[in-house]
Amino acid sequence: MKQLHCAVSFGFFAVVLIVTMLVLHPAYIAISLLGAAGSLAALTGWHGLRQRIRWVLPLMVLTVFFNAAFQHRGVTALWYLPNGNAVTLESTVFGLCAAGMLAAAVLWCGCMHQVLTSDKLMALTGPLLPSVSLLFSMALRMAPRILRRLRETYDVQKVLDTGRDPVSVLRRCIRALSATVSWMLEHAVVTADSMKARGYGVGKRTHFHRERWGADETVFSAALLLLTALTLAGIFSGSGTEVFYPSLQFSPPTAMNLAAWCCWALLCTLPMLHIGKEALAWRRSASSI
Repeated sequence: MKQLHCAVSFGFFAVVLIVTMLVLHPAYIAISLLGAAGSLAALTGWHGLRQRIRWVLPLMVLTVFFNAAFQHRGVTALWYLPNGNAVTLESTVFGLCAAGMLAAAVLWCGCMHQVLTSDKLMALTGPLLPSVSLLFSMALRMAPRILRRLRETYDVQKVLDTGRDPVSVLRRCIRALSATVSWMLEHAVVTADSMKARGYGVGKRTHFHRERWGADETVFSAALLLLTALTLAGIFSGSGTEVFYPSLQFSPPTAMNLAAWCCWALLCTLPMLHIGKEALAWRRSASSI
């Protein structure tokens, strides 16, 4: 999927993120979560997926816990807290759906980070918003550099100050943060002077990118538009209806709803299907050598 045109990739991630964040039906959330996890595993391998899951799972647990502990709406009481408030089934299910939605959105953003690199974003938004796209690209590039610089500076401070008490740890953190902020500001000034010396902002800008529209983009766009239309038609016809309070009411698994859920599942698996097709084509070409 990394070889697709940036506009096609951006359209796909915009569709899946919008539907994931707006429809809290358990079927849509579960399908989106599984599709995001599978796509991220296909893009980064199982190691990259495990790294995301290590901090996404605690976030999901905290979301369910706080919603069940502090939201007491609903008519089905599971048990009562010491202060007399009830932990209801409705608040727990809502917390589960909200946690799944949050996890799916995080995983889809991880996939988008792998596919829409800074050069693709520049190619997508450069002709329309050159200054904004350049600033955004520089911010994406600076974030990992700042984290790496902060880690290196803190390691140097650990060598200079070997104390293990909380005061020493706090002092090392403050020194590392101060040095990193100073380096960041100085680097920004140097970058601005360099761009000014190179003539940035003088005359009309030119653009270079390798984005080309081919047969893969046409097929992927057609499948994306068709499945998006069918999914939205199913949602508007009631396949994504969810009511959490005061009692749980979800759209039943009728034939029409199952068809809409299948269309949503196919939409979420488009990246895996495309990556699998590329891997199969590469294996065939390698075997014919």
